[in-house]
Amino acid sequence: MIPAVAFVGPSHVGKTTLIERLIPEFAKRNYRVATVKHAGHQVAQDTPLKDSWRFSQAGSDLVVVASDDTTFCVNKGRPIAIDAILRMAEDHADIALVEGFKQSTLPRIEVHRKAVSSELLTPHEALLGIITDEPLDVSVPQFDFADFTGIADLLVRRIVQASRNEVRAVVNGKELFLKPFMQLLIARTTLGMMSAMKGAGEIRTLDLTIRNTTGKWKARCEGWNTDD
Repeated sequence: MIPAVAFVGPSHVGKTTLIERLIPEFAKRNYRVATVKHAGHQVAQDTPLKDSWRFSQAGSDLVVVASDDTTFCVNKGRPIAIDAILRMAEDHADIALVEGFKQSTLPRIEVHRKAVSSELLTPHEALLGIITDEPLDVSVPQFDFADFTGIADLLVRRIVQASRNEVRAVVNGKELFLKPFMQLLIARTTLGMMSAMKGAGEIRTLDLTIRNTTGKWKARCEGWNTDD
């Protein structure tokens, strides 16, 4: 999945402005940036009477409108999980800067202002860093709000570079923990088979989705002995 970090913190601490000003810093380093924001209110779905609005009103759960230079989608009903959103961004960006989604398992940076809150929302040991206007007595990297270079350096080192050669497994929407030897085994086996296929070329990223819609694979999987 695309390397991503969640910026969390109370309302009115400047999360949106911070991300807005970080984007050019990553652009200077030739990184493509995706941004995702969790809204605490209902998002306006579309302009009334437009074609996409008509599809939505007719009952379509997902409406996608695409032109030569712009694509947007409108989703009704259950929310899309952050992992699914990030998978959609994978081919279009090198890092995702996420605002909110504090219930997710994404690495996170807390944005703190002493005039807004006296305490951190997240236990400091669970944070990559803190952006703050006052020094805090915690053993976590701390950055001034104007230190975009330092913040970007941390994210490149801890998020982008650390994600290289990463193998992730998401089963029924839940991510499984893979030990390094298992990541290596899966990567070598799968990449070896895929690279031998005509037209594969040099593989930099590989997304493989398996949908068990018939139940036939379940019996076979239960017969595997992972201890061999």
